[in-house]
Amino acid sequence: MDISLNDIATGLRGDVTDFGASLPVSDIVLRGGRRRIALPSGLNVQLQDTVSAKDFVTFLTRPANLLLHLILEGQVEGRLGPRSERFGPMPGQPAQLHLSALGQPTAFRRNITAGNHVRKVSVLVPWNWLEARGVAMQSILQGQAHLRASWTATMPDVLRAEALLQRHRQTPFCQIEAEALALSMLQTMLVGLMGAEPEISRTDQERLSRIEAQALIAGGLPSSEALAESAGMSVSSMRRLFRRLRGMSVHGRLRQIRLERAGHALHAGASVASAARQAGYETPEAFATAFRLAMGMPPSEYRKGAAGLVPAPAPDADLAQD
Repeated sequence: MDISLNDIATGLRGDVTDFGASLPVSDIVLRGGRRRIALPSGLNVQLQDTVSAKDFVTFLTRPANLLLHLILEGQVEGRLGPRSERFGPMPGQPAQLHLSALGQPTAFRRNITAGNHVRKVSVLVPWNWLEARGVAMQSILQGQAHLRASWTATMPDVLRAEALLQRHRQTPFCQIEAEALALSMLQTMLVGLMGAEPEISRTDQERLSRIEAQALIAGGLPSSEALAESAGMSVSSMRRLFRRLRGMSVHGRLRQIRLERAGHALHAGASVASAARQAGYETPEAFATAFRLAMGMPPSEYRKGAAGLVPAPAPDADLAQD
């Protein structure tokens, strides 16, 4: 879908003001999909999977609020007030959750480079939404006018984000997925900022995410040695970590992630062949066999109407090797 600057302007929330751009508003500047899900609770979730057609700049005044970004691909850069902002994952690195919180309206300049493919989910959180739930603005801002922070995204959040971006129409189930993702992102942010005791230490979460991110890279799964090296740990320590926190072998978990991703793709309407590629299988036949063992049904049947189901862990047949 072609997206013009006028489309971007008309899609902005009513509390955003002073929108302007470096090109005429009729120019097509993005190709792909952008949509916003307004949740009944008052949160807004924006989905974006676009490739920029041109270099351009946009300007606006961002209201006082809190924004969370989960960026799966691409770079986002600009200037918020006097500070430059740039975030997005490097190839092969786990996705990051980014927080940008403002205590007062601030000018924002966004720089977009031609060819940049951005896939991200953003959650806009009004301060009164948090305050109604017992979280004061100053407990987040900690005396600052603008607070930035980032954390490694969990794999369940990454898979939820992938699923939302693959859905091309809004359904009640899509709203539930969006709300689950938004609340999970908020929980990660609050734990990180307010010192609550996390279920997993930040170091272990970083190691898990670095290793689990390898499941989303096309091709065969890396060796145990390469996976351990990506997280800066020994193979034996990596195996103990996955047994303790995931209850399965490393490669068993990576295959589970690929099958979960394929299941989400099937729900979104992808073909069995496309889902097989996302799961890292060379042929749809090999994928169908693995999927049937994990789910108890062939992918074609799952695609027809098993919405809401998530693939179960495949048996750890490789436990001795992993």
